[in-house]
Amino acid sequence: MRTILFILIFCGLPSNGFACLVAPLQQIVSADELIDRTQRIVLAKAISSKLSPETNRRDKDDTIEYEFEVVEVIKGTIDKSFKIPFGSRIQSPKDFNSFTKIPTVSSSPVLPGQLTEPGHGQELFWNSEAGRVMNSPDCAIYPSFNVGYQYLIFLDKPYHRKSFELIGSEDKWLAYVKEKVNGTR
Repeated sequence: MRTILFILIFCGLPSNGFACLVAPLQQIVSADELIDRTQRIVLAKAISSKLSPETNRRDKDDTIEYEFEVVEVIKGTIDKSFKIPFGSRIQSPKDFNSFTKIPTVSSSPVLPGQLTEPGHGQELFWNSEAGRVMNSPDCAIYPSFNVGYQYLIFLDKPYHRKSFELIGSEDKWLAYVKEKVNGTR
């Protein structure tokens, strides 16, 4: 009886909790490989975010469309502004306010849900697979952005845990990526 129960629970019943036990390799490759494989890398400022018109439909996932203004093109070609939609984890439209600009006295705030500190000086960021975002139970990456802040964005899929880092002043990740792209690293 216990064996049958075990098989049903762990093998026979679908569950998001067990969907992605190990991150896909493309999400955790080295920083150098991420930079090399990505054709378009930009430093961009989030200028708006809005819920998709289909958000309230029961058969559709919540989607937020973020608009960015390019501050600097690091690699490739991209328009001066661009939009990217991402599925979200918001529960209702009233929770949408959490995606607007968060007041701060620091030029490099740590925002809710952020896994690494701006500036990227800590060893955790450099010596592991850590980034600002992690994969969700479906193994996809669903970043969120705060209007008014700058991000180093690796626009090409597959996305990586370091593809959407918040950038602060004198940021070591931004400097590293620029040096690698320019061939000085």
